[in-house]
Amino acid sequence: RRHSFPTRRSSDLPALAVFGLVSVIRRMQQEKIAIEAKIPTPASVEQAIWTAFEVATVIGLWRWNPKNQLLTVGPEASNLVGAVRHGEMTLDEFTSMIADDDRRRVRDALENASVERQISAAFQGTGRTTNRFFELIGAYSDGMFTGAILNVTDRIQAQHRSRRAEALARTALDAHPGPFAVWDNRKRLTHWNAMFGRIFNLDKSVLHAGASYDFVMAELAKFVRVERPLGDDANAREVLLLSDTWIRLVDRRTSSDGLITVGIDISKDRLDIFCLATGRRLAVANDAAGVVKLAGWAGQA
Repeated sequence: RRHSFPTRRSSDLPALAVFGLVSVIRRMQQEKIAIEAKIPTPASVEQAIWTAFEVATVIGLWRWNPKNQLLTVGPEASNLVGAVRHGEMTLDEFTSMIADDDRRRVRDALENASVERQISAAFQGTGRTTNRFFELIGAYSDGMFTGAILNVTDRIQAQHRSRRAEALARTALDAHPGPFAVWDNRKRLTHWNAMFGRIFNLDKSVLHAGASYDFVMAELAKFVRVERPLGDDANAREVLLLSDTWIRLVDRRTSSDGLITVGIDISKDRLDIFCLATGRRLAVANDAAGVVKLAGWAGQA
C-alpha cells in the first residue's frame, strides 16, 4: 500500500529560509560576542600588567599624563596611600592623601617633571596612613611619566631610630666632663665630644669623621708636655698638657671591636699630691731646723 506524505507548498519555502538565516546570523553574533570577550581591552591589559608588577604593601604603579594633568594609580598604589579607589584622579585628590608638609613636594615633582631627569619625591601618609612613609619614583616614557610608589616605612623608621640613638649618644658624650672619642673597628673616628677638641686644642681639620686614631693622637701629642704610662695598663696613660692640665687617658675595646678613648681631668688630684708632698718636705725641713736649734741651745747650756 502506498503512503502519501504531505508536501510543502512553495509559498512556505521563503519563510523557512528567512528563519534559518536569522538563526545563523544570531548564532554568528553570539560567537562574535564570545570572541570579542576573549580579546583583552587596553584597560584589561594595563590592569594585568600592573597586577603582575605590583606587590601588596610594598610597591604600586602610577602614570602621569602632563597633557590632561591626570594621575592614574594602580590598585596596590591606591591601597598603599589609603585611597578609596584606583584609576585616574586629579593631583588634588591624590595629594589629599599626603601629609601637609609633603604635598607641595610631590605636586612639584609631577607638575615640573622633565624628560631629562628622574622623578623622586619622598612623602608621609595622612589619616590612616600617617605612620607610613613612601617614595614616588619614575621617569618619562612614550609621552607620559610612569613609575612606582614604594613603601619605605621600615627604612625611614630605621633612620629615625638611628637619629634618636645618635642624639642620645651625643647627649651622653657631651655630658661627660672630660674628653671622649669613639673609633670604629678600623680605628677611624666616628664620634667625639666638644671637650675632646677643646682640651687638646684640636680643630676641625683634625677632628672629623674618618680621621685615623694614629693621626689624631699624633696631633694631640703636640700639646703634651709630659706623658707616662699608668701602672701595668698598656692602654692607659697620664699626660701633662702645655696648659698645665693633667689628663688620664684610657683606651678600651668595644663589643664590636671598636675603641673608646676616655679622658679624666686629674689636675686637682695632682695638685693635692703636690701640696701633700710639699707639706711633707716642709715638715721635714722644719723638724730638721728644730733639731739644729735644740742642738744649739744644748751647746750653749
